[in-house]
Amino acid sequence: MKTLTFLLILIPCIVFGQQKKKPPPPPAPPNQADEGIAEKHNQCFNSGQYNAKQRRAFFPFNAATTVKLISFTYGDVVYTPIAVNNFLIDYNKVRETKILSGDGIDSLTDLLFNVGFTPIKGKLPLGVTMCYEPRNAILFMDVDGKVTQYIELCFTCHGYYLSSKKIKYKVYCEQKYDLLKSFFLMQGIKYGTILPETEE
Repeated sequence: MKTLTFLLILIPCIVFGQQKKKPPPPPAPPNQADEGIAEKHNQCFNSGQYNAKQRRAFFPFNAATTVKLISFTYGDVVYTPIAVNNFLIDYNKVRETKILSGDGIDSLTDLLFNVGFTPIKGKLPLGVTMCYEPRNAILFMDVDGKVTQYIELCFTCHGYYLSSKKIKYKVYCEQKYDLLKSFFLMQGIKYGTILPETEE
């Protein structure tokens, strides 16, 4: 009798235990209020969080003797890794170069490290870059003129590539690429920073 009672209790537990859990329902599409919050969040905001000295202490600025802006034709292999923290630059494929002054470095680090998304509470969807056609980069060079790190930029597609995961940077808000593009233009780098039909 005890065995029968035990089986009557055990069988439902096994049956219900084997039933698969239903997947959670898909998230509801964003409403107008959600879209408004996301749009506000995407606007660039300069937090002023770091001063010039703090920004220069971030990698790879802290390890660079020279910081240089370049432009190149999309598709050309400009830098080739030959060792850890050592990239060979094919300057025959570089169209324009500009070595940054101290003030130029301070302006660039302000854009990179202080300008980001407008702070908004809550979880927001992430955008996806669908293309990548880089034509510009920031090179970080040591005392011997060796390129140790770089940040590659695509102003057309709003994409980027970092040569090292150690490079600190702020997320790219809606106007960030326009601000960086304007900075390159102010430094005399025209190729890749203006409209394709006029950049040749």
